Amino acid sequence: MRKALWIPVLACVICAGLGGCGGFSGPFTSSITGTVLDIDNNPVRDAKVWTDDALTFTSPTGAYVLENVRAGEVRVQAEIFKNGVRYLGVNWTLDFENEVTQSVNIIVGVASEAAHVHGVVKDREGFLLENVSVYAYNGAGSSARTFTNADGVYLLSNLLPDYVYTISATARTFRSDQEDVVLSARESRTLNFVLGNAGSPFMEPPTGVEAVSWVSPGFGLAGRGFGVDAIEYVKSQIDPRREAMATGEQNSQAHLPVGTLVEVDVFWDDPTSPDLLGFGIYRANSAFGALSFLDFLADPLAGYYVDMSVGTASTYSYAVTAIATDYPAAGSESELSDRVVVDTLAPLTLLPPSFGPLTFRWQAGSLASEYIVFLFEEFPGVGVDVFWSNELDPAFGTSYVYNGPGLVPGKTYYYLVLGVNGDWSARTITAIDSFLG
Repeated sequence: MRKALWIPVLACVICAGLGGCGGFSGPFTSSITGTVLDIDNNPVRDAKVWTDDALTFTSPTGAYVLENVRAGEVRVQAEIFKNGVRYLGVNWTLDFENEVTQSVNIIVGVASEAAHVHGVVKDREGFLLENVSVYAYNGAGSSARTFTNADGVYLLSNLLPDYVYTISATARTFRSDQEDVVLSARESRTLNFVLGNAGSPFMEPPTGVEAVSWVSPGFGLAGRGFGVDAIEYVKSQIDPRREAMATGEQNSQAHLPVGTLVEVDVFWDDPTSPDLLGFGIYRANSAFGALSFLDFLADPLAGYYVDMSVGTASTYSYAVTAIATDYPAAGSESELSDRVVVDTLAPLTLLPPSFGPLTFRWQAGSLASEYIVFLFEEFPGVGVDVFWSNELDPAFGTSYVYNGPGLVPGKTYYYLVLGVNGDWSARTITAIDSFLG
């Protein structure tokens, strides 16, 4: 017995989170954006990303944009070769005509070790359920997603071995069924799910909502990748949550080859309810203005959202709602969470260092109040330790005299400067530069 979850569309942004809106094929007018990450959640640049309709390569920050994609359920794949080893990742999304589907993030792993989970999804009456969303979440902040077919069958492919995954089958009008698994290399695991009837919970708003902003430089083709790892490293040192999240570039900034990238990262406490469908993201372009609906995050296991439709030197405020699977029943969307206010700074630009003594310099005008220099003995990236910084003695002007260990003459050193506001909730970071000791 089969049951297709065809449900009238109340709003495309809500329907995008439901299994019951897919399966169609439409004009080639949709776009998909996201980020490709490796097993350690580091951005993967120059990875090939493709669907049946479009092909592109990731930017220095791991971001990609696929344009002119058909509407409906779309499989997105990412691939890169490193030292002769093939790394592959897969995700599925639901596109709508003339819209951008955001944050379709893909984690790549060694293709020859990939594990798979498959099975069928039924309701309590034994009907096979079509168009159910099945998510696999390993704590990276975003889930891999797939859909059940007309026979209620799903396949989650290219999962990473030796990680704890929460596998969740979710559909509107049903209560989710979840199970935690740890997969071995090349394992094929069968997991069947039975979805119960949705309850009528009165959804509580998310708690622990926080927001931070980042302003960072874009990179042109001539400098692809140069400095990106260093920027991500410093970001993770300031905010360790970045190491555990798959940051998605969520608007047209993701495909700009040059310029300034501005993002606001919104965090909240991890959800646990099987009645949860996803989250509503609300934003005001001021500290106290009316909050307006911004986006629907169709990932019931996620705990963060990245907004890249923001500008420099501005003030924004955010709130988040929890949305239940029985939406739009009364109480199925919670009240707004506590409002969180965040400022964005302006770009921060390095000036050449001066010598005798070594003095790091940068331009004024970034709106930051404190500045920290990070110095490295080798080109910085994830796993490369900071050789010296003035984090405990930040600068308050536009220069800082080096007072660290002796430098080796003729050796190349790399550095960048981070500017922050008083409570460190707004950050701006320079490109990386180098000098000879």
